[in-house]
Amino acid sequence: MQVRKINIIGTNTEIYSAWEEAGKSKLYTIGHNFHTITTINEKWYGKTGTEELPETINSLPFGDERNAKINEYRKSQYEKAYQAILAAFPELHNTNYKMDMGEIITF
Repeated sequence: MQVRKINIIGTNTEIYSAWEEAGKSKLYTIGHNFHTITTINEKWYGKTGTEELPETINSLPFGDERNAKINEYRKSQYEKAYQAILAAFPELHNTNYKMDMGEIITF
């Protein structure tokens, strides 16, 4: 896993995100079924928390049970991202930050 930090030009805002190596997949040429992809050192990565749903969830009929499972799955993926970010940048524990959809934002 790779953790990236970007600065918003002209502000004190920094955005931290976690990325998982993504190889070829059955649906896409690249991306391994991630909805957000990038390259890091000439390798493809997918943003943690943007993976397609596992078939066990995707196959559920639309409704409350499916929505609950999706929320639980996304929450676990976002938590994985937060832990990776905080491990890579432990100084964040001493700053004012917000966690949002697998990203940590400082301002």
